[in-house]
Amino acid sequence: MTSFDTEDGRIVRMAEYADAFMYAGLRVRPNGAEFRALLRAVARMLSPVRSSRSGR
Repeated sequence: MTSFDTEDGRIVRMAEYADAFMYAGLRVRPNGAEFRALLRAVARMLSPVRSSRSGR
């Protein structure tokens, strides 16, 4: 899913969301950004109190 935030008719933020585990199941080697997203997903499973925006 891709989400766009707009202000005054201009895009100010774009965010893409995906099911990291489903993607991993495709057995396609992830690029750097996709791999970091998968690591964030695993970290949130282990520590769900982390912020969904900052990853901290």
